[in-house]
Amino acid sequence: MSRSWDAEGKPRKPRILCIGAQKAGTSWLHQQLNEHPKIWTAPIKELHYFNARHRPEDLKWLPWHFRRSVTATEKRFERRQEEMPAEIVRYLLDLTSEPMFTPRWYRQAFAPAPRGMWPLDTTPEYSTLPEKGLDEVANFLPRAKFIYLVRDPVERAISQLRMNLSRKRSMPRNPRGFMKYLDLPELHDRGDYATYIPRWQKRFGPDRLLILPYGRIATEPEKLMRDIEDFLGLVPHDYQNLSDRVHEGAKGVSFPQEGYDFLKKRFAAQYEFLEDRFGADFVAATTSPAGTTAPPVSVPAPAVQNIPKNEDTTHWAESPSPQKPTVIGIGAQKAGTSWLHAAMGQHPGLWTPPLKEAHFFNHLFCPDNRKWTPNHVSGTVAAIRSRYSRSGKVMPAHLAAYLDWLATEPPFTENWYMSLFAPTPPDARPMEITPAYSGLPGKGIDYMLEFLPDARFIYLIRDPVDRAVSQLRMNMRRRAQTPKQASAWLSAAANDAVLEQRGDYARYIPRWRRRLGPDRLLILPYGLIGSAPDALMRQIEDFLDLPRHDYQNLEKRVFATPESDNMPEEVRDILARRLRPQYEFLNTHFDADFNAALC
Repeated sequence: MSRSWDAEGKPRKPRILCIGAQKAGTSWLHQQLNEHPKIWTAPIKELHYFNARHRPEDLKWLPWHFRRSVTATEKRFERRQEEMPAEIVRYLLDLTSEPMFTPRWYRQAFAPAPRGMWPLDTTPEYSTLPEKGLDEVANFLPRAKFIYLVRDPVERAISQLRMNLSRKRSMPRNPRGFMKYLDLPELHDRGDYATYIPRWQKRFGPDRLLILPYGRIATEPEKLMRDIEDFLGLVPHDYQNLSDRVHEGAKGVSFPQEGYDFLKKRFAAQYEFLEDRFGADFVAATTSPAGTTAPPVSVPAPAVQNIPKNEDTTHWAESPSPQKPTVIGIGAQKAGTSWLHAAMGQHPGLWTPPLKEAHFFNHLFCPDNRKWTPNHVSGTVAAIRSRYSRSGKVMPAHLAAYLDWLATEPPFTENWYMSLFAPTPPDARPMEITPAYSGLPGKGIDYMLEFLPDARFIYLIRDPVDRAVSQLRMNMRRRAQTPKQASAWLSAAANDAVLEQRGDYARYIPRWRRRLGPDRLLILPYGLIGSAPDALMRQIEDFLDLPRHDYQNLEKRVFATPESDNMPEEVRDILARRLRPQYEFLNTHFDADFNAALC
């Protein structure tokens, strides 16, 4: 309960809603926000106003929910050996009397909130509202802000199942007892992010809807609360119980491996949606590294199969020692560097570390990048660990030790950078691809060439407008934005300075060419990836003095940005005008065949 109470307060609406998902940390967040002096919470958490009006099936259990909530409030006072104040008794009687779930009833629930405090409603079921329900939310709460916590789909479903079975006193006595419950529709419904998140994003932009991954509660709770405070416009508060676990999942026998496998397949579309909408780092952060779900049992974990070459420790050096890379991919962003990384990583004469894009040199010489480069390192570690955890595969011991080192070693020192490449086998050359290096200032390039005197560099470039459009789409997706109006797309295309910076060939390419000749700098057009991938790899092999290799899956696109949006064609016209100097530079410094191959 909140610390303040205005017995004479007037009915009002909530300013903050935590809308889900169920079993994704909403109780923890509710407890933290209740500590903030600006926020007021009702004695009954989860008022269920909107879902009672738009999900008729919920009315079957809502009377039980309110009875249980009233009893819990009474017991809190009993445990403290205090008498419940008369105003709270009247409040609970009014809240549980007919008629319930009317607009007046909902406003009255927040009447005791003192002037100047913001009422909070935490009801995870709101995340599952149908279209009409969301229309009412948007119309009824034109000023409210919403927080949506997202948890790993399989972990969330298992936690929900344990809770449901515990409440029914039907917990299985052995692991296989869970199997008969895995087809329950509510397990899928409460975690159907692919259906529900777009509904909310369609009505609320990032200024009013904040979507966060559950795992941050364990890994960086204080930073998580700072992000929430910034979103809500609150002053920072010193929270006292950030490490608390609230409503910890029901205990019992371990969950079976075959159940994990079943749910993993069932929720494949959810994982695909989350990665497509928010990126791999976000998906990795939806699971808690603390291991909130008991490990699977009953079926031995399968041996590791089809893992990336740079994670297969059978190819690592027997006596790792720090060393410098001799092959560097430097850009540009959205110009095929991920494809190049996947293709070159197949060559037995090259080795790449598990941390793709080390961002070492841009961290040192591009101060703005330091805001996110540490998170890139920690996010990569979390993503690899999560991938093994979700698949049920056993992580090689040497890889686990490497990730432990990467997660704890102070980053972005010269020794840290060289240690990234320590596992490179004796018969291979260490390689790194970081597109951001293409935008290094002159002194950054000078330092890089002095530090890596033997390295050779590959610079992929793409048609300026195509590259900028792809980056714009990626930026929108990462910000959970899909503008509904053409004007929003046009404004983003006209004002996003980063679009031009990441593809400023006219400024960056001369810097590299002044310092490196064609024996150490190979500039390639993006279009060859689609039109002549084998010939492209032959060029690279010749440049690096590598023997021929038979590459697989060269036709596969990597991290292709979805184009299923409403971006108007005028965006390309705006970008073409902005990027005209880039076309002029390319036409002047490269021949017609090269320019034709940029697309």
